[in-house]
Amino acid sequence: MGLVGVLLVVGLLGMVFGIARVRSLAHGRVLQTNARAAGSTARALAGGARAEAVIAAWEQSGSAEQLVLVDPVGVVTHWGGASGTVGVPLVGELQPFGQSRSSEIGSVLVPGRGAVGEWSQADGRALAATAPIGADGGWVVVATPVRRVAALLVPAIPGAVLVLLGLVGAVTMLGASLRDARSARDLAGAVRTARTAERNRLQRVTRDLPALLFERMSFPEGGGAFTWVSPNSVEILETDATDLVVHPELLLGYVLPADIAGLRAAMGAAEDPSSHVLRWEGRMQLPSGRLRWFRAQARRVDASELGARWCGFLVDITDERSLEAQLKQRGRLATVGQLAAGVAHEINNPLSYVIGNTRFVLEAADAGEISIPEDFRLALGDAADGGERVARIVQDLRTLARGGEIGEEPGPVDLEEVLRTAARQVEMDLRFRARLAWEVPESLPLVHGHD
Repeated sequence: MGLVGVLLVVGLLGMVFGIARVRSLAHGRVLQTNARAAGSTARALAGGARAEAVIAAWEQSGSAEQLVLVDPVGVVTHWGGASGTVGVPLVGELQPFGQSRSSEIGSVLVPGRGAVGEWSQADGRALAATAPIGADGGWVVVATPVRRVAALLVPAIPGAVLVLLGLVGAVTMLGASLRDARSARDLAGAVRTARTAERNRLQRVTRDLPALLFERMSFPEGGGAFTWVSPNSVEILETDATDLVVHPELLLGYVLPADIAGLRAAMGAAEDPSSHVLRWEGRMQLPSGRLRWFRAQARRVDASELGARWCGFLVDITDERSLEAQLKQRGRLATVGQLAAGVAHEINNPLSYVIGNTRFVLEAADAGEISIPEDFRLALGDAADGGERVARIVQDLRTLARGGEIGEEPGPVDLEEVLRTAARQVEMDLRFRARLAWEVPESLPLVHGHD
């Protein structure tokens, strides 16, 4: 009886182990099939096949497996073979065999590698396999419900086969356990690699941006603190990102006192439920003493009883401000030029009367038609010379005001005449302080341009 009991116990243990082993083999076969299907679908999509056509062919095949297509950040773009939500992140727990700790299925989508395991969904469990679509092109997830595998497996295996396979399973249990442990370690390593690659990619992108990115919490009782700042803060604010997170008041200390009120007003306006957007422009004095203009913009992304979370950016607009000032100055100069041209035109007409009449009187006196005292003749000559000098100045002002107007065609220019015009403009300012001289070769040719 004792031997029978031992054999019975051994047989029962073998049956249990056999069932477990057959179940593992069946799951492995399903995972292999799913992995091949995921890889084939991924290659077809990478080769240019349309996702809608792939999904339609999948649904027409009548397969009970689920085919899910996700983009590089884990958002579902298509779902075939079962009902699912498109446009949301793919969620669920992926439990690799032989590993007790589970992780989100999105976190094991490792570039260049696939992942397999038991996927815990909201409506049950499934055996899932994933495959990447090219380089950062997205992912293919193929999953077979566990209940379907069990429904096909258990009734088809007689008890005698279970006992036989149980004995085989008892012998191979140790090897299977070792393989499962190795697969679990590989999967855990893949998860760590994916997280490290994502962190490095984020640091590389933010380091090269011309703007500082940040995440900030505002608290219900007032105030706030940065929870994350991009690593390029040293180049933009001359301050390490860690210092900005540890000392939230540091950045406000850079803002000039004259611009603090505007910043606080912008922060208050951003709390309005109809907005939740912060916009501000102002000046900061950086640790090196440099005075720079900055533009900040942030949007509230969520809120809880602990506070509101804001995401935004800070960009240096000093060069933009300088360009705006230059454009305004040019606009003012253009307006002054137009005014000078108009005034010169108005002066030129009456001035021609003065010069013409003065010369007319002098010519009549020279011809003996009239007789005027000599001192009057000299006065009229000075008046005529002065009027002609004013006329030359008016003409020079019109030339400078025109300054090569848009649409004016260039032509031959006499450099000596240009020099004379420029000298007349500064003659009164220079005559008591310096003597201006120049030398122009007689053979100097004309140049092409605007005088």
